[in-house]
Amino acid sequence: MDSYIQLDRQFKTISHSEESTLNSSLLSTFGFNTGLSWENLLKKYRCVILAEAGAGKTFELKTMAETLVKQNRFAFLYV
Repeated sequence: MDSYIQLDRQFKTISHSEESTLNSSLLSTFGFNTGLSWENLLKKYRCVILAEAGAGKTFELKTMAETLVKQNRFAFLYV
């Protein structure tokens, strides 16, 4: 595995309103974390991870799956 740096990523819920998405982005810019952590995200029934190509989605998900397996937790990743 390549070198992995834990970034404490925060995940955001995207609403239909551009205004709330803009406000969420502005809050993040100024250091207010309003998103979900990996632990919060793992409690959800399902989610969609959406980002630009090359942003590291696959690598992040593979690393998280490996981490979960090491903790004897269920992990499934189909790439």
